[in-house]
Amino acid sequence: MSYRKVAAAQYEPCKASLAEHLGEPDLLASTRRLEFFSHQFSIAVLMANARGNSALWDEHGRLIVRADRGSLLLVGQRTQQGWQGDIIPLR
Repeated sequence: MSYRKVAAAQYEPCKASLAEHLGEPDLLASTRRLEFFSHQFSIAVLMANARGNSALWDEHGRLIVRADRGSLLLVGQRTQQGWQGDIIPLR
């Protein structure tokens, strides 16, 4: 469940997730921004999105795995050989 700030140190549940409010162009822009952040700050980034397109980028901004649509679980693991990703169907 997501929360929104209503006053100093007070939060209440949001009625819908941000992904439900974003149009396709905004969602793509957010995805590109996360990919850029992973490269700029040398960090792995995992985006979980109930609407689809959940993804994992490595610390160089390279896409490791992306789950398009459906009931899917995206997982990633860093090993000595580098990042590995997998998609597990939930239904």
